[in-house]
Amino acid sequence: MRVQAVASGAAPSQAGPAAGHGAVLVCAATSWEAGPLARGLRLGSFGLRLSDGVVTGKRVILLRTGMGAPRASASLEGLRDLPRLACGLSAGLAGALDPRLKAGDLVVDLGGSERRWEAAALKAAQRCGLPLRFGRVVTAASVLGPAEKAALAASTGAAAVDMETEALRSWSAGRGLPVLAARVILDEAAETAPAAFPDPDDRWALAAGVLARPLALPSLLVTGWRARQGLKALALFLEEFLPLL
Repeated sequence: MRVQAVASGAAPSQAGPAAGHGAVLVCAATSWEAGPLARGLRLGSFGLRLSDGVVTGKRVILLRTGMGAPRASASLEGLRDLPRLACGLSAGLAGALDPRLKAGDLVVDLGGSERRWEAAALKAAQRCGLPLRFGRVVTAASVLGPAEKAALAASTGAAAVDMETEALRSWSAGRGLPVLAARVILDEAAETAPAAFPDPDDRWALAAGVLARPLALPSLLVTGWRARQGLKALALFLEEFLPLL
């Protein structure tokens, strides 16, 4: 996948100077996550997995990585001709490890080194009216249930868990890039997100999964509503936050 220029369909959201140097590479796992973020940030699409644009003076490249760390790693390794990058940002949904977190809360992991971004994140969240919690985001190989979440929280002290952020960290480590994560809580610590369904990017398999498990449909509908609301809020936050990176 080559990244050569800002897509012709991308329009800047506002005029304004960038706070730092270089583009931000935003990674989101599925089309259900990447699509709303690309639309909310008004990015243009120039490939099956890439969107590109300018948000208040900051160039933003959005990569749909696929679900899970192995797919995310493969997608990142396939990138070519990237512009100079300021940082990488893992964005999307996550499960809560901290029982104080509620569905719809925003968790931001600053990576432990870039404390200068803390004030920027707080400012962006306040402008959007989003509950913000700073905390570590860790990666798991699958969707976790309450007992697994409790064990992971106890062993890591992390606030939230996803399935892709560690892949971005590994890819960025050899390139000297800082990595952040901005994740909206989908399932709370005492809940389990629907895990019996296939990758949401495989729509035929997803439909077959729904038909095979009709009793799970109410839970899936609640999860879908949470995801839509959370990603809409996350796009608003990123519109304020990305130009400050």
